[in-house]
Amino acid sequence: MILDDLLPLAEKDLQSQQVDQADIDKYLSIIKNKASSENTGNTSIVNSYANMKEKHGETNGLQNMVQSMLDFQDRNIPVHEWNFEDSKGISNSSKIKVEDIMSTYIYSLGPDISCDFAKQLMLWRDIHHIPVEDTEGNLIGILTDGMIANCEDGDYISDDMKKDFVSIKAKQSISKVIEIFKSKNFTCLPVVYKQRLVGILTDKDILHVLNN
Repeated sequence: MILDDLLPLAEKDLQSQQVDQADIDKYLSIIKNKASSENTGNTSIVNSYANMKEKHGETNGLQNMVQSMLDFQDRNIPVHEWNFEDSKGISNSSKIKVEDIMSTYIYSLGPDISCDFAKQLMLWRDIHHIPVEDTEGNLIGILTDGMIANCEDGDYISDDMKKDFVSIKAKQSISKVIEIFKSKNFTCLPVVYKQRLVGILTDKDILHVLNN
């Protein structure tokens, strides 16, 4: 029905609207090829994700899928022609941006919270870094498990947090950020936009990319 009836009707209607024939042929051919192959793209994406998940793990598999889909879209490749098996995904770190792998599920605390509470939060959530924000939501410091280990009884986060921290932007290339990690021996970098925390990137996130 699509090939024999609907596409000819669509072409005739587009021609009546004086749409350029080259554009008509281009876009209707996509529908024609998709219908002929009986591949809407959904099944291919689901199956490809299952394969990538098995090969790279859940997180890296999903990251590869997303990066591959963005790459296909940038190259204007129709969905039914997407081939994830041939895709390089995010293995090329020069093309990966911070926003592709940063964590946005963040636990942050205020400077007037006790270090003991911060320690318990780290143990409970199995995290090693806590961004510190003021009452207006501006990032003002970073607290690590190493700093927590040196806290004295009665200390507040403001007493032990690192105030002269280095921050990065979501659009920065991972290849450049890797150099910051190496040169400064950092274990995490907060990702900010207009002084507001939007994510956090850790050395473990970097290792996942390098090992992928």
